[in-house]
Amino acid sequence: MQRLEPTSGPQVSGGIALGMTECQAVQRAGTPGNVAISTGDKGERKVVLTYLSGPWPGIYTFIGGRLNVVERAPEQPKPAKPAPKKTLKKKSSNTAQHELGRTYVQ
Repeated sequence: MQRLEPTSGPQVSGGIALGMTECQAVQRAGTPGNVAISTGDKGERKVVLTYLSGPWPGIYTFIGGRLNVVERAPEQPKPAKPAPKKTLKKKSSNTAQHELGRTYVQ
């Protein structure tokens, strides 16, 4: 028996169009980030596939096994720039020489 491994990348090139089946869309867009399966208003099967990245990011709603609605994926927040590192000031060599040249009287 052959074991099927999930794939992350698309298996077929090309776009995604209304009327496609769930399998056709997954073959083109790869493994979705989220899958929600429920019942639609008329009792039909409703599947929502969410892709936040990849070649075709978006929210795809299938009703009765066919793509019915395509929505734009929410914008991903841009990573914050790291704060600049503060550099410590070094003692001047003149100060270091004064500290070494001191004599202490007891």
